[in-house]
Parts: sequence; C-alpha cells; structure tokens
Amino acid sequence: RHCAEFSDALAARTFELSDISAAVPDGSVLWEFVRYEPHNLDASVPGNAKVGPERYLAFAVDADDHVFIEDLGEAAYVDSLIRTSRDMISKSLGQIYSAAATQAEKRLNEITSDLYRAVFAPLAALSDGKTNVFIAPDGMLNLLPFETLPTPNGSYVIEDYSISYLSSGRDLLKYKEKTAAEGEMLLVADPDFDRMGADPVAKQSVGHAMRGITDCLESAFSRLGHSRVEAESIASQMRESETAHVREFYDTEAVEASLKTLPEPPRVL
Repeated sequence: RHCAEFSDALAARTFELSDISAAVPDGSVLWEFVRYEPHNLDASVPGNAKVGPERYLAFAVDADDHVFIEDLGEAAYVDSLIRTSRDMISKSLGQIYSAAATQAEKRLNEITSDLYRAVFAPLAALSDGKTNVFIAPDGMLNLLPFETLPTPNGSYVIEDYSISYLSSGRDLLKYKEKTAAEGEMLLVADPDFDRMGADPVAKQSVGHAMRGITDCLESAFSRLGHSRVEAESIASQMRESETAHVREFYDTEAVEASLKTLPEPPRVL
C-alpha cells in the first residue's frame, strides 16, 4: 500500500513538472529544492528507524522537458554551512572598508565554497551550460543568496549566472500568463527631489511630519546621478524587444499624481 501511495505521488509530481517545463523560458533552467524526511517502507524495519535525517532533494527542469533529480545529502550539513556563512557576514559588516576586509572575505569563501559544491555545482552540471536560472528554494536555502557563492574559477556566481527567485516552480505558470498579456510599459525615474524647495510652507510641513530630519531639509536634494541615463537605456531596450508602447516620466512628471491619472495600470512599471 505504501509503495502504491509513493508511486501515485511521484506520478503526480512528474505530471506537474511536465507542465512547469513548458513554462520555463527557452535557454533557461528551473532548480527546485525540496527538504524532506526519508521514510523506509520496509516492514521489517522497527518504527523508530523508519524515518531518517532530513535531506535536500533538487529538481532541474528545462524548456526541453528534461527533468533531473539530484540528492544533495543531509539537510543538517547544508543548514550548518548557511548559518555559519550568515554569521560571518554579519560580523564582518564593519570591516568592509578596512584592511581586514580581504581576510574576512577569504574566511567566508572557505565556507561558501563548500556550499557551492553542496548545492550549486551538482545542478550546474545537469543544466547543460544554461546560465539563466530560476531558483525555488526550500528550508534554510531560502536564506542563502546563491549569487554570493564563489566558483572554482575565482569568480562569484553573480558574475556568471543570472538568477531569479521563485516561491515555487509553479510561479512560472503565472509568469507565462503575464508575459502573454498586452499593455503599456512605463518608466518613472530621475525625479526632481527639490521641486518643492521653493515653497517654505510645504518644506516646513514635511519637516514637521518627518521628525528628526528637519536640518536635512534645510539643504537642497541633488538629482540622483545617472538615473536618467539608466532609465533611457532601459526604455531603449524595451522598444527594441517589445511591441508594447513604452512611456517615460522624468523630472516634474515623475510624481505620484502622474500615476494616478493613468487610465489603466501598465503591464510593466
């Protein structure tokens, strides 16, 4: 009976992954992690030995309906590495601009290199060189920024991979529906932060409402450097790759009132 239940559950999971595979963008791969308790279904095994230590399992799924399953080992080991690395990062924050930063980074990489080998390298080996990765973590893997893991070639994952995080692989089904929708694409950037600086009444009211920063409001707020250049670059790329209309709000138009006058929400904001 237990074997039949397991078979039915696996069949359902395989069907679900097949649906998700169709939603994975071309050239991308989904890595979905599962933390689970292994159960021994052998009737001769005593009850206290039927459940083993928790482990991590991972599924690698691409758009070509390739599905790979990888056992990543006991969860306690992976979790301990994550806790240690997070503690080290927290303790070294004050050393970022000091001479000790290099040594702190080296000590951290000794731990995160083990994490790379435990949870990243096995799936990278199954992904046929794909570097656009959707990750749906589980357990303490939700607390791991995969981009910070050092690779064997001396770089970091963020330099070689583009990573997007999902709560579940099923999120890709919603992503596919949304990308098929039509609608305007809107960029709002480079606002004039000091546009009400000439109005002493408005200036005083903001200073009163935001206690403790009145002195800060005595000076002008300069524009955010390169904000306009960045937004215009994004808009240009959108126009090249999208058929939807692209609108841009800058300067005095980059305000809340502009958004409230839109007849309908943009597809991308």
